[in-house]
Amino acid sequence: MTLAKLFGGATGTVLIGLLMPALLAAQVGSQRRDPVNGIVYVRVLLDDGSFGEVRVTPADRINADVIPEVTKLGGGAWKYRFLVRVRAGSTQRLMFFEVPCPESAVIHNIQGLGFSAREGTWNAVARQQLTGDRSICEATGPELSPGDSLVVTFESANLPGFDALHAIGDAPDAVWPCGECASDPRNRPARAVIDSLDGTRGGWAVVQSLSPRRPPSAASTPIETLHLLNGDLAYACGPLAAIGPSGICQSLQAKLNAMDAFLTRGQASATAGALGAFAAELDALRGEHITASAYAVLSVLTTHLRDQLSP
Repeated sequence: MTLAKLFGGATGTVLIGLLMPALLAAQVGSQRRDPVNGIVYVRVLLDDGSFGEVRVTPADRINADVIPEVTKLGGGAWKYRFLVRVRAGSTQRLMFFEVPCPESAVIHNIQGLGFSAREGTWNAVARQQLTGDRSICEATGPELSPGDSLVVTFESANLPGFDALHAIGDAPDAVWPCGECASDPRNRPARAVIDSLDGTRGGWAVVQSLSPRRPPSAASTPIETLHLLNGDLAYACGPLAAIGPSGICQSLQAKLNAMDAFLTRGQASATAGALGAFAAELDALRGEHITASAYAVLSVLTTHLRDQLSP
């Protein structure tokens, strides 16, 4: 039964007129995904008022490995280096690589260098910029095909912490089935959905790694640094599954527990000894039982704590 019949001709017609904008708005921006190729179809209003679909290829079909390294410089600064390699089976080429870089990081000397079989070695465009509500360090250049690589480096006084980085593939532009409807204000919800899929404000591949997310004030005392070490070890051994087997995690945690006890009692020499044992075990694990990200985060905090304990 229609609204017009349910409420009477005139009343029903008025109700339809009042409810129709809300009914249309509820459908604009709805989406469906093809389970085979991953293409997303977003519903929009066409120029004639009927419905159509925008074809969107998400930019997350890039498959890349990221190997980070953080080394100490003079004056309290750290040099960050990210090696990005596009995997052989990737269905998209790499267009952009992004590292969250908060404004507090104060990035210096950001550079990018790429290598591809087609282009040889080339300088990437690398910069820190604000994108919407995000502050990122971004690198781009000729698209990187499977087997190609990119190195991004920069300097910051901020300490590293675990973070999600973004690899954005060379997805084609969204295909609108109309002429003017892309600028129709009624399609704003659909444009927001499209932006969240095509790499503009989302839809990127997430790579778990690290970023310069911690200002020095987050670890201004040995107690604060040790607290960060405990939290990062728990995260690396737990949700991140970046260290294993479990016996290794237990051994590392025992050394941190000993450090905590010695530090609380003011036993500087014993604290330094436990820290040295922790650092030696980390170095022995490198390349086999610990990911590059976990090693970098934990080793930087270990170095920072050693400096704090030095007279």
